[in-house]
Amino acid sequence: MLQFISYQLFRFFSSLKLAVFTIVLLASSLAAGTIIESLHGAQIARDSVYHARWFAFILTMLSINVACAALSRLPWKRRHTGFVITHTGIILILAGSLLTLAYGKNGQMAVRVDQTSNLVLLDHQFLHLQVPGKGIDALFPVNPRKNKSRHLPLAPWSPVSARIVEVIPKAKSVSRILDDDRGAPGVLLRITGMMGEMKEWLVYGDPVREHLNVGPAEILLLYATSEEELNFLMNDLAPEKTSDKKFKFPESGRNALYVIMAPQGKLYYRLKARGVFTQKGPLFKGVDYRTGWMDYKFSVEDYRSNVVVDREYEPVSRGEEREDNPSAIHILVERKRDVKSVWLEINEKKTIEIEGLPVRLNFLLERESLPFSLKLLKFDIARYEGTDNPMSYESQVEVNDPAKQKTFTREIKMNRPLKLRGYTVYQAAFQEEEGVPVASVFAVAKDPGIAIKYLGSIILVMGIGIQFFGRRWLTRERVKHVTTTTSASFNTVTRDKVKSEEVELVENVKK
Repeated sequence: MLQFISYQLFRFFSSLKLAVFTIVLLASSLAAGTIIESLHGAQIARDSVYHARWFAFILTMLSINVACAALSRLPWKRRHTGFVITHTGIILILAGSLLTLAYGKNGQMAVRVDQTSNLVLLDHQFLHLQVPGKGIDALFPVNPRKNKSRHLPLAPWSPVSARIVEVIPKAKSVSRILDDDRGAPGVLLRITGMMGEMKEWLVYGDPVREHLNVGPAEILLLYATSEEELNFLMNDLAPEKTSDKKFKFPESGRNALYVIMAPQGKLYYRLKARGVFTQKGPLFKGVDYRTGWMDYKFSVEDYRSNVVVDREYEPVSRGEEREDNPSAIHILVERKRDVKSVWLEINEKKTIEIEGLPVRLNFLLERESLPFSLKLLKFDIARYEGTDNPMSYESQVEVNDPAKQKTFTREIKMNRPLKLRGYTVYQAAFQEEEGVPVASVFAVAKDPGIAIKYLGSIILVMGIGIQFFGRRWLTRERVKHVTTTTSASFNTVTRDKVKSEEVELVENVKK
């Protein structure tokens, strides 16, 4: 009975019907992955298709089918040579792909000019929840394609419970400014110019609302705690000359507006145009001030001493999606009868207080340290003539390999990656400020199955070549066997015919 079941299973796994079904399923999955990538980006396609368990299951079934189909031809003969080699190549390619799915890594690292880094941000997202002093320090994986509400399995002694309400892979923020005695100072600015009119709140201490990029310039909100600090912020010293001072002036781009909150609720400003400080003075509500950035003007619409930013997120519509749209997560933290709703962008930290207990939340990407470091020495970019579109770009880096105690210089180009210690570093993108490149963005990949896939591809091509071009050599034994069999048959027929004629002659003589 067991032998019969084993035989039927082997017939099923080696059948042509299973092969056709699996190949069609694989082709449909790849088509779906391509469509998802074009609509929602590479990360969502990887999470929903290429790194999914069901996709690995399809590859595994195809590997088993190919292996069983090859074994079904046992004992192999010379004419099976191309067939066996071809199937071996397919199995190796599938095995390498499964190894890549299980242990491969993809990430990005951004390195500014004259800076050194070995930190890679991988694609995997995590939520870190910590309750100081209560023994709660947990890390939970977050899958952006599984947008489902779920409770987080905290320890039984946890004084709080937490639930992920929603995960948005590509989100945009919708902010509301609320009055709160525990809040911080905030200023509402109105900016008008050739691009129209916009109103933006600046809130001191908020990671998003304290520093804004609006069209042609940056807007920064500063807070002077004393007259001495106010005098420093209003002076004419350039930022690079103040590193040895008691107070540090924040860096900005070539065009910038500094809104300075002073003691006793007074407002001041400093303007920077084309890299030069041009204007400064007190700010009055409802008065228009020229900026020097083309025809742009600004004014103060409102000023409050205690506000908080209530930030929510919503999915970005399909036509507005960009690569820099962040992921966002909505969390509910509960203790006794108190419930706090928290939204976090990727790489954002927040500490909330619930029933007098602090809870720290961090929505972050998985990080990995490379076994070597890169220092960006120089970044060059070539543009198409008459446009700002990049034609090609390359980075000159200094590579430090501590294991071999070796340092060397390499150029990483778009089609010339750096391969070291099992990692491949590609030139992926760049960051620029005011049209000047300031950082290079590298794509870092680790593919442990690539050697197996290359070997399988070579063997597959050899097998196909043998099947198509070595047919005469493969069938020579068979032709010889057929010829020998035919000759033997002919001799037997001839001998029987002669013997029959002799018997007939003897019979006639007797008569």
